[in-house]
Amino acid sequence: MTARKRYLPRIVAGYQQLAPLLQNPTSSSLSSFETDELPSLKRAMNLYGASLRKGEVPDETSRAADKLTEDFVAAFEKAKANKYSKESVQGVKVALDKYVEFAKIQIP
Repeated sequence: MTARKRYLPRIVAGYQQLAPLLQNPTSSSLSSFETDELPSLKRAMNLYGASLRKGEVPDETSRAADKLTEDFVAAFEKAKANKYSKESVQGVKVALDKYVEFAKIQIP
C-alpha cells in the first residue's frame, strides 16, 4: 500500500506531463521531457513494479511490470531515433497506456 502512495502519484504526474506532448509532438518538447522527466518516470515505474512482488524474488506480476516499463522506454528511444515522428510517438503513447492499464491507475 505504501508503494501505491509513493510511486503512483509520480507515475500520474509523469503521464500528465507527457500526454499533452504526445498529442502535439515536437523534438524540443520531447527532448526536454526525456532529459528532465523521463528518468523520474522510469524509476517510479520500476519501483512500483518491484513493489508488486509477493516475496524477495521477482514473480510473474513484477516481471510483467518490468516488461511494460522496458517497452515504454524502448518506444521512447525508438521515437527519439525517428526524430519523434507521429507514428513513433504513437508507440510511446500505446506503451504508456498499457502500463497505466496494468497498474490500474486512474488518470484525472
